[in-house]
This record gives sequence, C-alpha cells and structure tokens, in this order.
Amino acid sequence: MKKQLLTILAVSFSGIAFAQVGINNTTPASTLDITAKAATGATTTPEGLLIPRVDRQRAGSMTSVPTSTMIYVNDISTGSASGTAVNIDAVGFYYYNGVAWTKMGAGSAAAVTANNGLTLASGNIQLGGALTQPTLISGLTATNTLAFTGTGNNAFSVDGNTFSVDATNHSIGIGTSAPNGRFEIVGTGGADDDFYLTSNGTTSSSFAASLFLRRSAGTPAAPAIVRNGDTVGEMNFDAYNGSSYLHVAKISSVINGTPSAGSVPTDLFLSTGTLTPVERLRINSAGNVGIANNAPAATLDVAAKAATGTTTGVDGVLIPRVTRERAASMTSVPVSTLVYISEVATGAQSGATANVDAAGFYYSDGSVWQKLGGSSAAPVYQNIRGNVNTLPTSTTSYTVQPSDYTIVTTASTAVTITFPTAGFTAADAGKTVYVYNDNSAAVGNSFSGIANGVLTNNQYRGIGPFMWTGSKWIIVSK
Repeated sequence: MKKQLLTILAVSFSGIAFAQVGINNTTPASTLDITAKAATGATTTPEGLLIPRVDRQRAGSMTSVPTSTMIYVNDISTGSASGTAVNIDAVGFYYYNGVAWTKMGAGSAAAVTANNGLTLASGNIQLGGALTQPTLISGLTATNTLAFTGTGNNAFSVDGNTFSVDATNHSIGIGTSAPNGRFEIVGTGGADDDFYLTSNGTTSSSFAASLFLRRSAGTPAAPAIVRNGDTVGEMNFDAYNGSSYLHVAKISSVINGTPSAGSVPTDLFLSTGTLTPVERLRINSAGNVGIANNAPAATLDVAAKAATGTTTGVDGVLIPRVTRERAASMTSVPVSTLVYISEVATGAQSGATANVDAAGFYYSDGSVWQKLGGSSAAPVYQNIRGNVNTLPTSTTSYTVQPSDYTIVTTASTAVTITFPTAGFTAADAGKTVYVYNDNSAAVGNSFSGIANGVLTNNQYRGIGPFMWTGSKWIIVSK
C-alpha cells in the first residue's frame, strides 16, 4: 500500500512539474510514457496497457464520446450492429471516430464493402461476384496486357457453354464445353445453328465478307512454299448414322502441279457418297470442268462412271427436254443452244420452230431451231436435174462444163469428150454427167480424163454416169 501511494505521488508530481506522466519512468518522453517493469528476460508477470473492456450493448449506449476514445469489445452477443455500434461485428479493439465505433488493426477491413464483381470473405476482398454496374477495363496496351491462364476443359466460360475455352487442348467452343478441333459451334437445330459474316460500308468497295482457308509448308513462324498434292483447304459435311458422324460430302482444293513464286496451280473438286465421299466434279487450274473425271482435257469433259462391263446404271448427258411450244416461246436464244424437243403436239411449225416437225434434237442458229443428226432429220434429196447440152453436128471435141448433166452428140464423126479437173473443186464431189451418142454415122465417141479406164460408146448408146469424186473423174458403170 505504501509502495502504490509513492508511485501515485510520483506520477502526480511528475505531471505537475512537466505536464507529462511517466509510469515506471521518471523521465516521461510524452504525455503518457509507460515503461515495462521487466522489458526483457523470462519474468512471467504480465506487462501491458489494459484498455477498458465493454460489451457491444454498452459501447452502443455511450453518448458524448470523445473522438479517438479506445475500448476493447469483449462480447457481441449483446446489442446489435446498428447506430454507433454498426461496425462492431467481432470481438476486438475499437476507437470512436466521432460518428461510430471503428475496428482497429487487421480487423478493420470489415468496414470495407465489396461489390460489382468482388466479394469480401474473412476480411479478404476476392475476385468473384455479380456485376452491379457497367464496368470498363481500359489502358490495355502491348505492355499493359490482360491475360488469362489456365488448364483443363472449360477453364474459362461465359454463361455456361455459350462461350467455352478448353485450356488443355487450346480449343474454343460456342454452345459446347467440349469442342472438337480448334473451334466448334453447336446449335439446337434452329437459328442458333447459323454462322454469319456480314460486311457493311457506305462506299462502293471490292471488299466483302470473306472466309479464307490458308495452307503453307513449314511452320507458322517460318512458312514455306506448298507442294504438289497438298490440300489447301476442305469443307466437310458430316451426317450422324445413329452411332457416329460420317463424312458424306466435301469440297476440296488441292495443289495439282509444281508451285513456284508466281504460279500455284490449284484444282477445286466436289465429292459425294454414302459412306466415303467420291470425287464427282472437278475444276482444274486451266478452267476445264470434269464430271466423273479428275483430269478434264476440254472445257467440259464428261466421263462415264462405268465405260465397260454390264453395270446397269445410266451413263450419259441428258439434254434439256422441252415441247415445241416451249421452244417457240424462247427469246434471245444463244447460237448453238441444244435441246431435245420431246413432242410436237403443242405449238405450231412456224417462226422459230418452222423446222420442228418431229421429236428429236435441235440446235438454235440464232433465228430458228435446226434439226440435228441424220436420224432425226427429214430425208434430204440431192437435186440431180441439170443442163442437157446437145452438141452441134460440127463438134468434134468437147470439154465438160460444171453446168452439164447430160451431153448429146450429133456429129457424123466421133467426138472426143474431155473431163477436166480445172473448174471442179472438192465442194462439187458427187457431180454426175451422162453422155448419149446420137451421131448420124455409126461411130463411137471417145473420152479422156477418166481415172479408171479408156472408154467409147457406140451410136444410139448412152454411157455413164461419170462422177466427180472431189479430185478426179470416174466411170460408175459401163
């Protein structure tokens, strides 16, 4: 008792003399300077400053509390987190900030709220939670980047599988969290199955929405020239057969030749099938089109699927079939257009169809339809009528003229008939000439220029026909 009284007196005199209080300290360095009785060593006697201890109800009941007053709340089962005690949610040290009691030290984080994509858990602010306002992340540059790293399927997603990243296989799925290949869109059989590339602009431009399929040899960092036989790109069409997806059709582009810096010969072909697609149509780098033919040699080169054997499948080209009426109704028909007129019961045999008198193949000459082929055309007869040339009696020699058909000699002596090559061309092939001897004397005419013999014909005797083959004269019969 005596010792305590001396301490109090010492404190009092110290405060009076210096306006500073020292506890266990005769030279206080501040308003209140407390020195531990045993600052070192293993002494078990408690040291420290014991702040007033109250429960939450008591803290919330105080009035006219000076700012910076410190207490220790030792019980929060009483009172409520409201009023001046709104921040008191755990046992601990609190100070009064002039409005409410505020948590001190590590526990003071409880006074911080977290929202708009952030949550507060055990005093820690964590990423995760609902956005409550529009949020902008700006300032991203080549150095100030925003990156996500992860492993596993669906490592990053938006709204379930609306957008999903497979970080293990480096794939992206839309409508699926298990994409096949680098990128897959899975729909439900409606409009969400569609994929659009839309290009807009206010001025005329050659640019449009485009899909590029690119191929190189080498690596992405060091691409190299492609090789003959390389597939540039493919579009595959798969159908589910009840147990798996099958490739049933495809459009492919393949290098078909030796590439160089200025030339990469490329073919485009279409394949269809029931199990494994088979090439059906090809357009080569020269612009030739082949059907059932992977090496078209002309503008259009159609090959039979089965050129030999007893296969019953139909091969051939089926020309458009129309009626005579339909053929007559066509306008601005290009020259050489080919059709098969299947019936002539409709329309009239006039105008553009003036030559259409039976079913068959016809082509347009730009004005009318012309019959094509011998079997479909009406018989054409050669006009064999010509000039009958009766020679004067004084004639002893005569050279056949292109206008001659029948030559009659009437002289009293023999007449020499010459069949020339001059004046006759290949276009005159089939020209025929007959010679009749009506000489007054019983003498025979003679002939020259005949390739297959020397001939004479006696009085009152016809001979011929002589025929021009296009290059020479021959006697057909004697």
